[in-house]
Amino acid sequence: MAGASEPRDSTTVSARRPKPSLTQLVLWLSGSCLAVDLLIAASTLAPGAPLLAQWPEFVLFPLAIIVNFSSVMYLRRYSGRRGRVRWRELVEGLPRELVISFVVLFAVAWLVGLDSITSIGGQPTISGGRYYLNDHGTLTQVTRPAYEHALVLQQRIFTLIPSVFFALAVLAHYPRREAGPTPGPIAGRPQPTRHVKR
Repeated sequence: MAGASEPRDSTTVSARRPKPSLTQLVLWLSGSCLAVDLLIAASTLAPGAPLLAQWPEFVLFPLAIIVNFSSVMYLRRYSGRRGRVRWRELVEGLPRELVISFVVLFAVAWLVGLDSITSIGGQPTISGGRYYLNDHGTLTQVTRPAYEHALVLQQRIFTLIPSVFFALAVLAHYPRREAGPTPGPIAGRPQPTRHVKR
């Protein structure tokens, strides 16, 4: 009959995309923040740095604490009696490239981050049109190039160190590959028989 509405296909309703789980949300958030932090950190190597504003890393910094809380709760599954993480079980089923990338990032981030902390000399700030480094309330007047270099070090500190926690969250929440079935006897090849002594 013309004008009659067609019956609703039940398969269309059942094929709706399921809502993402908490693990997927944390994985997406961690990966996105990690990419932004690494982009900012990489920009500090370009001539004329800093090229990007200072506020993005300060916005992402609290998120590192949030995802780290989720990572700690997840890593408890791989902790022994003394609270030590069983890293071999943690990385089992993960892509090798992902694990290697995390190890390299961990080493580089902490080395560069610690070097930046010991070299910055104070928080860069401007007061009365002059440039200063604020070291726990003590202001030291510096030149504009020294001020800009301190901004570069500040960006490295507040991007590389949080990036380790974002990367750990990616490592913890990344889906594992399930172990395949144990291969059985090869067809056509005789299997050894065990003789039982009587």
